[in-house]
Amino acid sequence: MTLADRLNWLLAQRHMTHAELAQAIGVSRQAVQKWASGQSEPKGTNLAKICRFFGVTTEWMVHGDVDSQQNPKGEPVGAYHEDDPVPEGYVSIPEYRITFGAGSCEPPTIEEEKNARKAIYRQDFFDAHNVKAEDCKRYKVSGDSMEPTLCDGDTVLVTGNTDRIIDGDVYVFSVRNEMMIKRLYRRANGTIVIHSDNEDGRYIDEELTPEDQEREYFRMYGHAIERSGPL
Repeated sequence: MTLADRLNWLLAQRHMTHAELAQAIGVSRQAVQKWASGQSEPKGTNLAKICRFFGVTTEWMVHGDVDSQQNPKGEPVGAYHEDDPVPEGYVSIPEYRITFGAGSCEPPTIEEEKNARKAIYRQDFFDAHNVKAEDCKRYKVSGDSMEPTLCDGDTVLVTGNTDRIIDGDVYVFSVRNEMMIKRLYRRANGTIVIHSDNEDGRYIDEELTPEDQEREYFRMYGHAIERSGPL
């Protein structure tokens, strides 16, 4: 893991672009781009500013430390602006939204969120999960039903593989033309159990029999594998 990897990981945790970091520490966006791509490394005062801003030590920033928080394989490595180049060995994944038609039987439209920031991931993230980057999308979480696992405004990365439900994993789906991001369980008789992580008593499990799934227009969009950290 290089200094550039650690910098990109820190940017991802704050959901910051190169331009935002540049403004925060008083340098040019081009300088941050070069640091994030590994073309150059911050030195002296600039290095100190970065460490102070993110609350990390210079030793960790420069050399890494097995006892410190590092970027495990499988986490995103940055949010970036359209003008920022994607470094070699990285892949950008945009955010999408699901729009439902007037009728329940109409298939929804999945469109890219034009004003949302894209996120970049190391290619080995997808290799580690045995998925293809082109099969992945990011969706925004709405509401608090999945707290503390997922909070309102979080984004989740999902794969398009919905051939089977892995009990207890998080999925993006819709019921009655309402998008949901929750845990799913499938019983032997085909009934699907929808579970929320929030335990404050407002959210109870919902069960959908195979007949309910057809009647309530149950649709699957993806298996969630990341939310700025492994699920």
